[in-house]
Amino acid sequence: MSSDLDFDSDLEFLNNDDEYQKIIQQRKNELKAEYDRLADLKANGYMEYVEISNEKELMDTIKSISIRFVKVNVEALPWLSKKINLKVLPTLIVYSKGKVFEKLVGFDELGNSDQFETSSLEKWFNKIGIIG
Repeated sequence: MSSDLDFDSDLEFLNNDDEYQKIIQQRKNELKAEYDRLADLKANGYMEYVEISNEKELMDTIKSISIRFVKVNVEALPWLSKKINLKVLPTLIVYSKGKVFEKLVGFDELGNSDQFETSSLEKWFNKIGIIG
């Protein structure tokens, strides 16, 4: 079976092609920029899950511009239950610009279990319009 394709010569041609090399370099630069962006977000607490144990930590987190997932023990912060009118556990509260944006009471919308898939939470975030 004969073929006009010659991998080695095609690869050599691409390695010597200025336009191809520009495309490769541009893509490397894009990947580096995205890596740097994510590293910066992570350094500032983005994509981090923390447990809040006092009022100051909670207020600092709420005022933060980054996205954070926090777990609050309402027994350690009883004033919080009263302030946010918390009557059912679990409750997921989404803040935006320091104010309550949306509440999810129970896990009905996430499959009625605390073992829900991340994609279910992402769909709920999209539904309420916090991400998109």
